[in-house]
Amino acid sequence: MKNVFNRQYPTSMLSVMFLMGTLAACSGGASNPTSNPPGRLPQLSVDSPMVTEGDMGAINLVFTATLSTPASSDVTVDFATTNATATAGDDYIARNGTLQIIAGSNQGTITIAINGDTDVENDETFSLDLSNISSNATLGTNRVTGTIRNDDYPIVSIEPVSLDEGDSGTTNMDFIVSMNVPAIGDVTLDYASSDLLAESGEDYTLTSGSLTIPEGQTTAIISVPVSGDILPEPDETLTMSLANLSDNARFDMNGDKAIGTIANDDSALMSIGSVSGFEGAAGETQQLRFTVMLDAPTSGDVSFDYATSDGSAIAPGDYSATSGTATIPAGDTSIYIPVSIHGDDDPQGNKIFMMTLSNVVGNATLNPNADVGAGTIIEDDVTAARPEVRVTAASVTEGDEPNTAAMVFKVVVSPTDSAPISFDYATADVPGQAVAGTDYIAASGQATIPADVSQTTITVTVQGDSEIESDERFNLLLSNLSGNATLVTPSVTGRINDDDDPQQTLPRINVTDAGQLEGDDGVSSLIFEISLSKPATTDVSVDFATQDISAVAGSDYREFSGSTLIPQGQTSVTLPVSVIGDTLIEVDEQFQLVLSNVDGEAVLGDYTAVGTILSDDSLAVITVENAGVAEGVAGETNHLVFNVSLNTAVEDPVTFEYVTSDDTAISGTGTAEDDYIESGGTVTIPAGATTASITIDVIGDDVVEPDETMTLQLGNASLNATLGNTVAIGSIGNDDNTLGWQAPVLLETEPADQSFDPQVAFAGNGEAMVVWINSYFDGASISQTIKSRRFTGGVWDPNMEDATGNLPSFQVPELSLALAGNGNALVATDLPQITVNEYLPGTGWSTPLEITNTPFNRGVKLAGNSAGHAIAVWYQLADVPNYNTRIWHSLYSPGQGWSTPALVNTDPSVSASYPVSVAMDAAGNALVAWPQPDLSQQISSATDIFVRRYNASSGLWDDQENIDHNETSANSTGPVIAMNDYGNAMVVWLRDGQQEMAANYYSYDEQTKTGSWRNAPMQVEQNTGYVYTPDVALDVAGNAFVVWSQQSTSTDIYANRYDVAGDSWRTTNGEVLEQATGQAIQPKVATDAAGNAIVTWIQDIDAADDNSFLFVYDLRANRFSGNSWEGPQTIENHTEGVSATSEHNIAIDADGNAIVVWSKYDNDTDTYPPRSVWGVRYLAQ
Repeated sequence: MKNVFNRQYPTSMLSVMFLMGTLAACSGGASNPTSNPPGRLPQLSVDSPMVTEGDMGAINLVFTATLSTPASSDVTVDFATTNATATAGDDYIARNGTLQIIAGSNQGTITIAINGDTDVENDETFSLDLSNISSNATLGTNRVTGTIRNDDYPIVSIEPVSLDEGDSGTTNMDFIVSMNVPAIGDVTLDYASSDLLAESGEDYTLTSGSLTIPEGQTTAIISVPVSGDILPEPDETLTMSLANLSDNARFDMNGDKAIGTIANDDSALMSIGSVSGFEGAAGETQQLRFTVMLDAPTSGDVSFDYATSDGSAIAPGDYSATSGTATIPAGDTSIYIPVSIHGDDDPQGNKIFMMTLSNVVGNATLNPNADVGAGTIIEDDVTAARPEVRVTAASVTEGDEPNTAAMVFKVVVSPTDSAPISFDYATADVPGQAVAGTDYIAASGQATIPADVSQTTITVTVQGDSEIESDERFNLLLSNLSGNATLVTPSVTGRINDDDDPQQTLPRINVTDAGQLEGDDGVSSLIFEISLSKPATTDVSVDFATQDISAVAGSDYREFSGSTLIPQGQTSVTLPVSVIGDTLIEVDEQFQLVLSNVDGEAVLGDYTAVGTILSDDSLAVITVENAGVAEGVAGETNHLVFNVSLNTAVEDPVTFEYVTSDDTAISGTGTAEDDYIESGGTVTIPAGATTASITIDVIGDDVVEPDETMTLQLGNASLNATLGNTVAIGSIGNDDNTLGWQAPVLLETEPADQSFDPQVAFAGNGEAMVVWINSYFDGASISQTIKSRRFTGGVWDPNMEDATGNLPSFQVPELSLALAGNGNALVATDLPQITVNEYLPGTGWSTPLEITNTPFNRGVKLAGNSAGHAIAVWYQLADVPNYNTRIWHSLYSPGQGWSTPALVNTDPSVSASYPVSVAMDAAGNALVAWPQPDLSQQISSATDIFVRRYNASSGLWDDQENIDHNETSANSTGPVIAMNDYGNAMVVWLRDGQQEMAANYYSYDEQTKTGSWRNAPMQVEQNTGYVYTPDVALDVAGNAFVVWSQQSTSTDIYANRYDVAGDSWRTTNGEVLEQATGQAIQPKVATDAAGNAIVTWIQDIDAADDNSFLFVYDLRANRFSGNSWEGPQTIENHTEGVSATSEHNIAIDADGNAIVVWSKYDNDTDTYPPRSVWGVRYLAQ
């Protein structure tokens, strides 16, 4: 139909038509809604519909044609489809025809069949062309569009993946993101990993980002770095989640997540070491401890069966057979299996039994070459086991000539020997006594005691005479003993008894044995008595002379000879021999006095006597020290050197035996698998010397492993000495470390009931010192001392040392530590006096010094710098009954010692509060902070935080300042101060009943040597919950880290960082470092020279465990590096029912290496369980 406005009417006619229309409208004439206005035709418009295509079959796309007003007669219009992006026959069914809208209606429809498909494609279109409309209507447009909406998208899926973790470095875990068909356009999505059983930062690197699959491609990869380790553990898992997928793709119906499995490829290797020990005496029981080891810790328990079996040692006589099942707890690498061995006094040689492992359960396998350990029972009856040969003195009556008599000497061996024992013998004249050839017939030769026979005899022929004379003597000498026997009596006397004076008309002259204590110095007299059997009718004189036996004339006694006279009518005289005193440790020593040449009416009777010099010096005590050494690299041999010492010199050589045995270190012959070379033998400390050493070769390796230990055992000391301690520990330090947290180390080398309050500090030379309180109950009383242990040369010193003498046992003292750059250390304690002590490398701890002499000194704190200057501060309750608390200090200067204590708070009439905190910079300037009421405020009972600064250059104190200005009635409490080497400092404290935490910052200018506090304190966090136990540390730039424990539904660990350059806090209320399920408490923080920080805390992981005396605490840590926190890590796992972490401390060096020390309850079930002190290192480089 043609538009009427396009017809060629004259202008006047158009004007009349419009005018007529206007007049009709103005006249108010009735209009017919079904009729077109005069001169105006209805307009036909057609919509542009769209329809979703579907996957199969056909679906209708309906075009709706609408007239602006109904027509009075039918309206027709022609239509035909035309391809655009859609193709007829493929995407839709082409159609053409005529649409009729009947009179009085204003709508009609045209239906096009759309073909369904599953092709991924863009939306497609075709055109519907309109033409030839009837003359009673007009067309609004002659072409409209039909849209076929695509409902087929690429399906995006992510596949689970499993990856062996490897032993070191990182390996990428590749998640494959794929589509079933290519997409139209790029497909984008976001991804992020999250923990399941794996822990980010430790097992893998937390990964997130955006991913694009380019148009035309169907796959892309998300790589997650997985950290290798050598820890046997269960497989660990993480989740990779997809999100925010672009509109041109859809996620798979199975979800947008996949599990990544970090497959453990480390199985611990279990082995058992051999062990040996001395059996002991009859009735004694010793223990051999077999060490069962894993070459790496496992995350789950490992159990195994064990059983002993006889070798040359036979149960139950030699040892107690044992068998059972044992478990190495998760995280540990060894366990001991004790076996009792039974002592005897029967020399039988060394004996061996076996311990066999089997049936390993858990993430470990049994080393087939080390599943049997040998237990060697070392024979220590060595002296008794050697046969001893003795010959006994003999006598016979001579008879008259020409008769002879047989003098029989009995030679005895004890115990008998399984082999014959032969020896040489010969007679010898005694000057002035019997003469061979006249009084007896000389004899010599070789004699044999047969095997397993206890004695033999030697016969000497004695010739008779009729002469009245003294009894006469000769000697029988033995020599050249064969075999393993010992000749105890190489010489004895044969006595020829005179029988020619049957009435004994002549007196016999005798001398008796004597003894004397030697003394420590000078001389004393050993008195021999020479006597007659009855008075003589004349004076009797006799010659005498001393002779050495084991005592030596000139050093043990003074040689003495001469003649003495017994006057007529008397029966005895005494003869003194001078004994020389000494302090040498030695056995009793002997010499003899021999009489000869009687002049007068008497004959010799017992003419020899033994003088015994009795040693009054205690036996020398042998002690052996622990030893330690770094293992070194593969192919290198280092040495454990055990120092052995005597408490005093000994006149004769001192000998003892030693033997090594395995703990966690494995001995061998020197192969690459061995940790050290097994050793044993005899050591001799020469006469007069007091030291010796035992060297054990250590085999280097390149294996990352925990520190290992072995045992050195001493036994069989010679008779002139006794063993003080019989066991020493050899520590083989691992020097093949990976970065990060290392294996925990037990720092105590002696037992204690309670070890607590460990402190740690680094020196500038990389050494560190740990001190703690050691409490021991011996069944009757409690003793408390301060123990220390050094970290030096990359390993822990094997010896634990006493830093102070005994402390009061009725209270728990405060303990504080400061360490200088050269390794000098200072330690301070209170109760009842402030007591200090100094440690010098190479010298050790000095004698403790009390620097106060007044009562009630408590809460001592030390601060020091690398130059060795230090300050001690403490509070004192004084002015009884007012009990005003005062703050005191004493300054330490190297070479000068401690200054006289002086007050810190300048108005002692105002009672200060506590605790007191102190810090010192590199120049020796110090800051002290404490709580105290400010009487200048209206609310004078509330405490503010006061500080006072010591100026090292002037030696004077600045005025004390109130840095708090808390104008509420609530107390400010618990100040903690930190200071860097350049004099900048921050104090943090609690306010308003622990509901908020405040801080003030001290800025120091090194050029002008001046500094100042902020006018008003800053809020570290703002009333978000109760806060506890804040700690603060400053880095070299002056930035501060503040950490605290905060209570909400749980007790969590928070941190905030103050940026000194921007004068701003990192966040308003701090960041949560650990969202705990129970209690996370006692945070500690330390910083390094690069501005990194480490925060540690202890965390109750089982708050619901109300059957335990203790909360079940782990030790946790988080490290700040590169402007972000790395995430919490567990550095000490509790073992429920066995252990739980107690208080702890941390120190860090300039390079970021840290040491954390803590006290650990050995169980969580006893009312007062024992505690031990442990340490762990963090290696930053």
